[in-house]
Amino acid sequence: MTVTYLATQSAFQAAYLIAALGVPTVGWILLIVGLKQRSRSRPQSHLKRRAQSSSPGKPGKDVSSGTTLIVVGVVLLVLGVLAIVGRLATAV
Repeated sequence: MTVTYLATQSAFQAAYLIAALGVPTVGWILLIVGLKQRSRSRPQSHLKRRAQSSSPGKPGKDVSSGTTLIVVGVVLLVLGVLAIVGRLATAV
C-alpha cells in the first residue's frame, strides 16, 4: 500500500464521519429552530382575545411559519440515520 492510498482512504473516512455526524446535527438544529419559530408565530389565547376586540375587521392569516425548517430538519435526520445504519450494516 502506498502512502497516497492510505491518505486517500483516511481522508474519505474522515469526510464520511463528518457528514454522518454533521447531517443529523444540522437536522436537529433546523428542527428545533422551526419548532421555536412556529410556536412563536402562533397567537396566545389571552393575547388573541385582546387582538380580536381591538381590531375586529382584521382577518387572521394562515401562518405556517417554521414548517419548511421542520420538514428539512426531519429529512436530514432521517438521511443521517439511514447513512449510519447503512454503514453499520456494511461493517458487519
